[in-house]
Amino acid sequence: MALRLRLELGKKAVFFTFVACIFLSLLVFSSVVGNNYKLRQKSFAIETRIYTMNGFISSLEEDIGRGAYIAGFRSLISLENSVVSTGIYLSNLSSTFEELFFNGTINGTNSSFVWNNTFSDWMEKIKDEAEKVDILLNFTVNDISISQDNPWNVRIDVDIDILMTDRESIVKWNKNKLITSYLELEGFEDPLYMLGTNGVVENKIRRGNFSYFVNGADISNLLNHTYEGYYTAFSGAPSYLMRLEGNFGESEYGIESLVDVAELVGKGVSPKDKSIVDYIYFGTENPVKYHVSGAPSWFKLDNSSNINNSLGHYDLYEVSGLV
Repeated sequence: MALRLRLELGKKAVFFTFVACIFLSLLVFSSVVGNNYKLRQKSFAIETRIYTMNGFISSLEEDIGRGAYIAGFRSLISLENSVVSTGIYLSNLSSTFEELFFNGTINGTNSSFVWNNTFSDWMEKIKDEAEKVDILLNFTVNDISISQDNPWNVRIDVDIDILMTDRESIVKWNKNKLITSYLELEGFEDPLYMLGTNGVVENKIRRGNFSYFVNGADISNLLNHTYEGYYTAFSGAPSYLMRLEGNFGESEYGIESLVDVAELVGKGVSPKDKSIVDYIYFGTENPVKYHVSGAPSWFKLDNSSNINNSLGHYDLYEVSGLV
């Protein structure tokens, strides 16, 4: 009897142990499945964040470049207008441009050309768009410069650090970027004319399109180039940015026009007996000049050379046999 009781108790113990193992297995399985589900949810959330940020990044640099171009273009217009309207050349082009580019002001005075379109304004607009998709942006501008690396464009460089995170700080993206924009000078005002004629005569930058100036004794292209106020590249002349500062020196990216003295006289400006190359005519230098055969009496050219003395004005304008 006692033996049978022990056997029955042993069978029950085994049964309960088996049942306990099953429940324990189910509990462990449920826990593992639950954790895996949570991990999958978290992984999906991270993937979604990364996908969203990648999509934003693809357009971010383009938006920054667009903002730099617009702010730079409007700032350059404002610089030109300041020189022409005040009759005073810029004393510090770089710092004045930087103030306009970021603040929209010149010496603390608002410029209508840049107001509400500064680079700072554009950065805030981009930040606002980022926040709509739960992205936080931070910009740090390390340097801004204005320069020329060719005669017909102004170059704007913005060295900027970009820090981007999602609102939950799951994903972080940090990058340094050099944003370069080129501003075409076609149509910008040449300050040498306005300041050289006390605001009477203006001339806008327009690149000459003649394939040659002189053909034998035919100088009609050269005369039309002068009458139209066209410009040609010449590395002995000042660049456009140098002209804004009243710097009449030579530049690798120099441009020059020939002054139509008859137009000046017709508008009441007293003529000068000088070479009609613009920076010489309106400047203080007075190199030897000679009349060009077949041209009006005031049409005189000097033979100043370019920056490496490989080309002079007579060869540039093809008048070597006519002076």
